[in-house]
Amino acid sequence: MRLTATLVADGSSDSLLKPILEWLLDQHLPAGSTLNLQVPEWGLLPDRVSVKTLPEKLLAARLFFTAPIYFIHRDVEKDGTWEKRSQEIDQAIQRVFKSQPPPYVRVIPVQMTETWLLHNEEAIREAAENPGGRDYLPLPPLNELENKKHVKTLLLNILRDASGLSGRKLQKFEAYERRRLHRLAALQQEKGFAVLRALPAFQALEQEVIALVTTWQPQIIT
Repeated sequence: MRLTATLVADGSSDSLLKPILEWLLDQHLPAGSTLNLQVPEWGLLPDRVSVKTLPEKLLAARLFFTAPIYFIHRDVEKDGTWEKRSQEIDQAIQRVFKSQPPPYVRVIPVQMTETWLLHNEEAIREAAENPGGRDYLPLPPLNELENKKHVKTLLLNILRDASGLSGRKLQKFEAYERRRLHRLAALQQEKGFAVLRALPAFQALEQEVIALVTTWQPQIIT
């Protein structure tokens, strides 16, 4: 059995969600299922295609990617709430698909995608290529993660601390920060994201995944 889906994300860096969603789906899909989670590169679409707004991204995903299911991401950040972003996603779906909405899952980290990567010290040290490091890393307690602002900056600073580097070596390290974030997400996928089940936003995501698999299974799994 195979599930094909498209991740409609806020920005290019939010492809970091792919390992998280793959892990979560693996927890609930029937044994032996395979997953193809497409992550559009909006910059590679024709120049005439605008993807500035969520409805525009959904329309582009509908036109250029064939998938019966959508994972739709919005960060909460400083000017919103989970409920507000959820409503925005629902409204965008209705605008693009009218009376025949596809199966979709709302992916709404609080505050942003990097929140869900800020929890595994071992993986962070490994992603920083200094697994034996002993420098203190200021990882927030899990129950405070969803209250943290500027999480991406915090995570990048922690990765720098974990590297144990300074001077020119640190500058070279910083030049590949995006690659290191993706490495971190992949490492955490191997170790699992079960610890995130303590976070309300992740709980909401998992419940929607469960509902998707149980309600739509005959239609979305081929």
